[in-house]
Amino acid sequence: MKVGDLVRFRKESKAWMSYDMEPDARGLVIEVYANVQVKGAHKVDVSFPGMGVLKRAIDISELEIVGRDHGASIKWPGTISALRETKRRRFFLWTASSVVGLLAFGLLTLHVAKAAHREKRIVERARPFCVQKMLTNKDMHRLVRLAYRSRRTDEDAVRAVVALCQGSGQ
Repeated sequence: MKVGDLVRFRKESKAWMSYDMEPDARGLVIEVYANVQVKGAHKVDVSFPGMGVLKRAIDISELEIVGRDHGASIKWPGTISALRETKRRRFFLWTASSVVGLLAFGLLTLHVAKAAHREKRIVERARPFCVQKMLTNKDMHRLVRLAYRSRRTDEDAVRAVVALCQGSGQ
């Protein structure tokens, strides 16, 4: 018996009564493992359609194989094919959200880099007019940021910084 086998209880078995099921109920093997109480015996976990939970630790001798499910024919909740499909969806959602996040991060980085480059360019254009004030580089950048926020274009910002450095204060 393997994972993915379609099984039902044997006709001579009465185990279906202890699991509160019909005698002809069919299920899908989800896991096979060794029975630690009896050497050489195995137990299985089986998913039955319409049942919310797995029926655990059913002895293999109580079941018989009626077919195989390779994920194409039946998709019960909790079965291997349904779990794989859920995994695929989660992977797709994770990948899509990662791509969107990286794209947003890249656009933000470009915007910040563009603003920093613009600020540096304005500082370099206004520096010759502000040499006599003995302003530090940090002060020049602050002055440019202040002037650029209140002005519409780069030219207006340069004029405003030059006016502040020359003392007219416009």
